[in-house]
Amino acid sequence: MQPRILTLVVAAAAATFAHAAPPAGTSPCLMASGYNSESIHLFDPVSGAKLGFLGATGATGLVPGAQSMHYGPDGNLYVCAEKIDSVLRFDGVTGQLLGTFVGDDPNTPENETGGLDGPTAAIFGADGLLYVASFDTDRVLRYDGTTGAFLGAFVADDPNTVVNETGGLDGPDAGMTFGPDGLLYVPSFQSNQILRYDASTGAFVGAFNNGGPLSRPRMIRFRGDGVAFVTSWGNGRILKYAPDGAYLGQFAASPTPTGLVFEPGTGHVLVTSDNQNYIRRYDGVTGQVLTPVATGATSGITGGTYLEIFPRHDLELGRFEPGIASATNTLRASNATPAANVILLVGTQVGSTQAAPCPSQWIGVAGPTRYLLLPVDGAGVAQWTVNFPVSVQGLALVLQAFELDSCRGSNLVLQTIE
Repeated sequence: MQPRILTLVVAAAAATFAHAAPPAGTSPCLMASGYNSESIHLFDPVSGAKLGFLGATGATGLVPGAQSMHYGPDGNLYVCAEKIDSVLRFDGVTGQLLGTFVGDDPNTPENETGGLDGPTAAIFGADGLLYVASFDTDRVLRYDGTTGAFLGAFVADDPNTVVNETGGLDGPDAGMTFGPDGLLYVPSFQSNQILRYDASTGAFVGAFNNGGPLSRPRMIRFRGDGVAFVTSWGNGRILKYAPDGAYLGQFAASPTPTGLVFEPGTGHVLVTSDNQNYIRRYDGVTGQVLTPVATGATSGITGGTYLEIFPRHDLELGRFEPGIASATNTLRASNATPAANVILLVGTQVGSTQAAPCPSQWIGVAGPTRYLLLPVDGAGVAQWTVNFPVSVQGLALVLQAFELDSCRGSNLVLQTIE
């Protein structure tokens, strides 16, 4: 059954999984949130040269209490400003400030944010809605992805019940993200856990981290093979976890680490700190300390909390929708280069392979069936339509996309067809 089902995934010919070396050219810009410097600092990740601030040349103080930075489905960048309980929106191409997306209007009696207090993370779900971590109220709130209007609490404890519906969420931090399995992963800073929630209902699913000396987690980021890197702020470590939450060991020691990102082109790990104000570089395989991007006072960062690449670099692979057998399903990948060669990898088991000669990319599909595909429109969006038969119900798929010419990979997707 398995080979027949995988053949049905896309109507395209299987292709050899080969790729070229990364193209020459300038590196993407590295963005660093400065909580106390109230800015998004821009750096050349290779030379460490300062490139200014997000928003405008020389514009500082645009993001009071800067925390997470995430791209929305519109391609724009959404940034948490914790000190003013707001989510700001920046143009995803020019970096210009477009205004406040979520915030309270002081001229009205009601709080349009729904009580947002200390936003640390703002991310978009597959449903196009915006999910915001409210650190000081131990909740995750949900907003309209187009207007920013408050839609209600998504993860919250009901004070009228004995059971804590959040699973004990205490200090949801900036690393909140959706994982390969589609669940919402939230670092619970005060309880030393990474907690998971159903992406549709907000129901508590359970803790992710199984073992390891996790202390005051700030950031969780999944590598291309599904391995999770977690900054353990309380004991100055970066820890690794398998996609199923099994502890894989310490990646590196790093004083008070906060934000973390994988460096395009090398696969090295870049880390910042709220106390040290550096951006350190670690070998992506060994964890060895390499030449830093920026250090101490010379970085200009005060209270570093988050790192991201500008403009958006990796491909973004969605999930089969509606994800059920005996129905027409669609799968989308965005941020591809128009007309570029894109490989879709399909399998039934998770693996871990470094995609040489593309050291920045890790493949998470073991023994994949490979399909050569092309983005279907000039915006770099590929969409595939599949009619799954009833016989595939219950099949667990592992999916990943890979752009050959640029060595850009996508997130790993784990999905069971219902």
